[in-house]
Amino acid sequence: MKKRCPIFTLSFMFRTGRSSLMKGFLSACFLITVLTGCKKQEITVYRVPKENRASMALPDAKDGSSVPAGNISWTVPAGWQQQAGSAMRQASFRVTGKNGKQADMSVVVFPGDAGGTLANINRWRGQLNLPTVNETEMARLTEKLKGNGREFVIVNMAGPKPQDNADSPSRLLGAILHQGDQSWFFKMMGDDHVVTEQKSSFLAFLKSVQFPTETANATGPKSVPVAAADTPPRKIHWKVPTGWREQPAQGMRQGSFLIVGKDARQADVSIISLPGTAGGTLANVNMWRSQLALPPTVEGDLARCTSQIRIADHSVTLVDLVSASPVIDGKYRGRISAAILPQDDQTWFFKLSGEDSLVGKEKAAFLEFVKSVRFSDDS
Repeated sequence: MKKRCPIFTLSFMFRTGRSSLMKGFLSACFLITVLTGCKKQEITVYRVPKENRASMALPDAKDGSSVPAGNISWTVPAGWQQQAGSAMRQASFRVTGKNGKQADMSVVVFPGDAGGTLANINRWRGQLNLPTVNETEMARLTEKLKGNGREFVIVNMAGPKPQDNADSPSRLLGAILHQGDQSWFFKMMGDDHVVTEQKSSFLAFLKSVQFPTETANATGPKSVPVAAADTPPRKIHWKVPTGWREQPAQGMRQGSFLIVGKDARQADVSIISLPGTAGGTLANVNMWRSQLALPPTVEGDLARCTSQIRIADHSVTLVDLVSASPVIDGKYRGRISAAILPQDDQTWFFKLSGEDSLVGKEKAAFLEFVKSVRFSDDS
């Protein structure tokens, strides 16, 4: 029995191809049906390096010290206290304001454009319970900062009301830097007054950012290692449905397929693996929602927008979203059916997206594809 997220009649403006942060990952439950009369399916095996957390750890930092993190370095502002790293973060700092309250500062890197500037700003806006914006509105909300020959996109925004029993709204001060084949995200979020008073330190931190390996060898590799050379690879297996055309897996993708309908309309299947929780289910659902010009949902409504299945002892969250208006070529409604699968210290995202009717036709095959997924250590 189908279920979809309610369409909220709010005056939010959304734009295709974005997600509120990972926020638009989705609104509904998959119809669990089994394809009949299919041809024998192809089995594909992929090897994916398992993340080595130690390779992401940073040395202790003192105020004003220059700290390297992989192929990036910076100068730590006075008063910033470095915290233990996590699966996604290249660095983490706790900042305490004059009022005794705190803010969190994080540095995260992803391959490629990580969905683009607009999607990530809308992801951050979702974290503050703010509506998404379009390209034109984004231009009015952002500013540019140049430092060491680089250009950062800066955004400074506060939530509409206090969150989590706080007595003042949260504020988010963020910066996005597209560097080579990577995107770097610098985000300070916390008490409004603390983040406001730390803005000059935040900008100074950005201006201090350097990429030593790039300076030493402009043609050398720019990627940040996340796995040791001797780390055994993790193997993932899946069965490819009939008619899916395998495409080169580029950027963040571990797998990629093209589906072409009878009327030449197309759908895309992507498989992406990210460290840790990759921002959590709500952020990714809202990211997908923004790609369909849907307003963000909230934690309390997430259960109505998702369903759960189990695959070889792994819990999988399923989502199904349909745009309320045409978002493809100005004529067709878009649709996203997706699955989120946490596995060890990674999260896998399987997404089928495209024109509504074609995605609906392929949804059963997509579900069987997700149910076929196995890892090398699955029994």
